[in-house]
Amino acid sequence: MTGKQTFDWRSVFAKIAEPRAWISPRRKRFWLWVVVLVYTLAGFFLVPWIAQRQIVAAIEHHLGRPGQVEQVRFNPYALSAEVRGLRVSETDGAPLFGFERFYADVQLGSSLLHWAWTIREIRLEGAASELIRYGDGDTNIGRMIAALTAKTPADEPQPEAKPDTAGSMPRLVIQSLAMVDFNADIRDETRTPVFATHIGPVSLEAHALSTLPEQTGTHQIVIDTEAGGRLAWGGHLQLNPLKSNGNITASGAYVTLLSRYLQDAVNFTAGESTTTLNLDYQVESQADGSIVASVDQVELVLQDLALRAGGDDTPFLQLPQLRLAGGYFEWPAKVIRADSLTLSGLDLRVSRDAKGSLSFTQLVKTRAEMKPDDAVAAAPADATTPAPEPATATPMSDWTLQLGTAALKDGRLRFVDSVPKTPASVTVNTIALTATALSNTAGARFPLSLGLTLASGGSVKANGTFSVLPKLTLDATIQGSDLAIAVIQPYASEVARVRIAGGALGFDTRVAMPSMDALAVDGSLSFSDLDVRDAAEGKPLLAWKNLAVDQYAYRVADNALDVSEVALSAPYARVQVNADQTTNVQQLLVKRAEAAAESKPSAKDSGSSTTVTIGKISLSKGSADFADRSLPLPFATHITRLEGAVSTLSTASRNPARLSLNGQVDRYGVARIQGKLTPFDPTLDTDIRLLFRNIEFPDLSPYTVKFAGRRIDSGRLEVSLQYRIERGALKGDNSVVISDLQLGEKLDQPDAMTLPLGLAIALLKDSDGKIQVDLPVSGNIGDPQFELGGVIRKAIVQLITGVVTAPFRFLGSLVGMESEQFDQIAFEPGQPEVPPPALEQLGKLAEALQKRPILALEVPGAFVAEPDRAALQSQRVSAKIDAGVEALRAAKSREQSLTVLQRKVVEELFHLRFPDESPKDLQAGFRRPPPDDPQGKAQLDESAYVSALQLRLEQAEAVSDADLDALGVARAQAVVAAITDSGEIAAERVQVGAPEAAKLDQRGWVILKLGVVKAPAP
Repeated sequence: MTGKQTFDWRSVFAKIAEPRAWISPRRKRFWLWVVVLVYTLAGFFLVPWIAQRQIVAAIEHHLGRPGQVEQVRFNPYALSAEVRGLRVSETDGAPLFGFERFYADVQLGSSLLHWAWTIREIRLEGAASELIRYGDGDTNIGRMIAALTAKTPADEPQPEAKPDTAGSMPRLVIQSLAMVDFNADIRDETRTPVFATHIGPVSLEAHALSTLPEQTGTHQIVIDTEAGGRLAWGGHLQLNPLKSNGNITASGAYVTLLSRYLQDAVNFTAGESTTTLNLDYQVESQADGSIVASVDQVELVLQDLALRAGGDDTPFLQLPQLRLAGGYFEWPAKVIRADSLTLSGLDLRVSRDAKGSLSFTQLVKTRAEMKPDDAVAAAPADATTPAPEPATATPMSDWTLQLGTAALKDGRLRFVDSVPKTPASVTVNTIALTATALSNTAGARFPLSLGLTLASGGSVKANGTFSVLPKLTLDATIQGSDLAIAVIQPYASEVARVRIAGGALGFDTRVAMPSMDALAVDGSLSFSDLDVRDAAEGKPLLAWKNLAVDQYAYRVADNALDVSEVALSAPYARVQVNADQTTNVQQLLVKRAEAAAESKPSAKDSGSSTTVTIGKISLSKGSADFADRSLPLPFATHITRLEGAVSTLSTASRNPARLSLNGQVDRYGVARIQGKLTPFDPTLDTDIRLLFRNIEFPDLSPYTVKFAGRRIDSGRLEVSLQYRIERGALKGDNSVVISDLQLGEKLDQPDAMTLPLGLAIALLKDSDGKIQVDLPVSGNIGDPQFELGGVIRKAIVQLITGVVTAPFRFLGSLVGMESEQFDQIAFEPGQPEVPPPALEQLGKLAEALQKRPILALEVPGAFVAEPDRAALQSQRVSAKIDAGVEALRAAKSREQSLTVLQRKVVEELFHLRFPDESPKDLQAGFRRPPPDDPQGKAQLDESAYVSALQLRLEQAEAVSDADLDALGVARAQAVVAAITDSGEIAAERVQVGAPEAAKLDQRGWVILKLGVVKAPAP
């Protein structure tokens, strides 16, 4: 029977029309017709009615969700069933699952014939489902299954499970299986925004499916996805034992779909790319239950991929085509291989924002950018939640991985760095990368080639081999040529206001890396035609023709860099002092907005530093320009023919490097620098000698004007400078010889130091017209305020000021006098005569003046008002008392006792000076008992009484300022007489100065301080 056969109702009614055919219940035929009638009515009417209600009740009871069935049909003779309009909804009325029509037709005869359930046709039409994901492991279908499981009580008796016979399967034959127009809506509510997509229509067609042994059927599945995507799977299928082979093809915008699904986790979107996949497969079960599978002829093509960051119209990644060809997979042999993987036309844009973050790091959203619920879901489990056991992955060593060729063709890379104020941009126009014979075989080495060309100029090529297992190794040669360094201009502008106008880098390097900790790099490099200019004026600042390193080598194991020789050809530098006394280097340096914090050593910095060794540095045909605009007179000089070399430099050796440099200054001057230094630690051991010969002094007039406000008319300079640094302490022994020095006019220079150069020269110039001085300098170069130029300037100032402020110490040194008071003549208060010790001192001074014929001596008058006034008062009162005593003696006074005579004279003088006071009234204060009789009669202490009267007289004695001036002049004249009496010093070289207030020495004597000046021209 088939579903299309009809029942012969006419024959049935014909029998019924015969009354005796069915009226008599005694006949078997009667009951047969009753059974047929009941079967027919029950099959066509009762079974569908019961089935429809039971299906709805079962849905509501077991699934806990409302169900609906529009119609159920059953043909008891064809054994076919049809269900129409089945709907299962959520409790809130949302659709869950349903279909328009389900039809099944069982063939009883064939089933009996083959002793297997034989279904002629199973057909599902218009099925639809909605799958909603609420969280990890939580879906609407899952909830429905959980409700179905919960309806079976745990204590409900279950049918006893029977042991399954090995290899037994229910005998089933499905001649035709079809699913037409199946559609599914999928929604994932864990994503933000909610992800939704549609799958369908899905069609399935299978023929001759059978669980009977060695029976093979066919199947074809076509699944349409959104945006025109399609997956087709067709082939042959054998169920007993399992065996399948066929072909799978897919095409569509699957990358776009994945990008849309991940929008809450990523900050980029994918354009309408197309992915196509084609493969053949074969699956077969073995007698032991294992599965043997293989996939071959895999062809995967991804075209027109474009990834855009959020809000950016320009893709940061464009890939016209990715092609995987000749793919193959085999299980359980664990083999994966492919003939080739090719990326064609990859265009990648990478950027770094002003905060230093790479654009790639911003493509994945941080937890703060997610919704709170998403952040909680993404947060790691706390201590109370046991962490899931990590899944045990199959070790890659168990797999055979092979790739014939991996290639990047016509690649392009653009990098923009916004960290500098002016963004930096590097563009690699073409990238060609090829690696062949790739595999995970331990110890296998794979050929590698790389070629790059840069938009800014130059190219890089690399060839070699590398391996991955059991460790990463690399052996390659890398060559770079004509790489323009102007590409680093934005970074250079962050440090200095310069413009890189030229310069190209080339190198030839070999990299050997048998392991990460045994990396070795060696090769050579050249840096040619450097041209760095002042960005403001465009003038050359730093340049060279070529900097060549003939051989260098770096070893990670030793952490050592070894450079054979650095040859610098035709270097040039321009140094200029600006009007505000800053240098062009200072002016070019860019000040940072924030001061750099003092670096502190960290744990990461505790490792050993790199050992650097440079065999030799040679310099040829060097030149430099120096100009100083801060001076009142224009000054510039040019140094040429700078030649020399520096010997071996090494951070691992405490042996200092030797250096020798020679150059020409202007037309006839010579500059030479020789010595030794420890360049990587100059404070350790440095000994530098600088020699400047035949330098014309007029060329240095701007500096003397700036320094002391005087021009130089003529003269030549020879300077020998030697600087030694030992453990941070600087000691300099400098010798300066100036010949035929003639000072010129004075110029108004506000910043000039008030140094009496004329006097200093007069003091320093010997009888041959030369000035020879030693100029020691010292300092601690570890002091942040240390500056060598400042130290030398200070030494010169100290020399000149020391000479002019202490000229007599200098003169004393000429005649062996080390006295600190060689310029001081001490006079007793009130006395004009030169004491005998000072006469010897003045004799030595006359001898020193003979050695400096252009010096003149200044002798000022000197007095100290109070002690000299008191001395003169005492002298004058004493003279009056002495005169009065002599007068009384001349008058032959009866009283000849000197004490009595002095008392009479003093009382008389007191009466004359103080007529209103009586001496007798003053006597009361000087009457005392005898020393040997404290209770005796008081007597007059004449000595104390006379001394008191005399003191009153001295205090009242008049000494005028003119008297003090006269005393000072008398003292000066006494000094002049002492120096000129010998006749060796002409009177014209000793000048008497005006009287002036002086000071007292420790003894209370008056100090007359001598001075020297340049003698007037004859």
